[in-house]
Amino acid sequence: MRWVDSCRTWDGGYAQRPGGESHGGSFYCGIAATEIYSRYSRSKNENERGSDEKDTRKDEQWWSEQQMAWGVQRQGPDGGISGRIGKDSDTCYGFWIGAGLAVYI
Repeated sequence: MRWVDSCRTWDGGYAQRPGGESHGGSFYCGIAATEIYSRYSRSKNENERGSDEKDTRKDEQWWSEQQMAWGVQRQGPDGGISGRIGKDSDTCYGFWIGAGLAVYI
């Protein structure tokens, strides 16, 4: 998870590598990996968790809000979805962004 976390970007998306530009496909992969890991972690025995659980949940909530905003902001004035900030809409990103947002639903 450290690698996935290191690919988070300043604008709430995910890049393909640390320090890279957020991208629609990476957005989906980052969110899906985070959700799978979260579900795995929650399934572990509650007694194994440390005392900083509240801080971790706050951080996760903040990132979730940033990621949702990034995904929603990909819809352009033409109604299409762009995979990166400042780029034209492209139909393939409808899947990547839509699937990433669907993970939260």
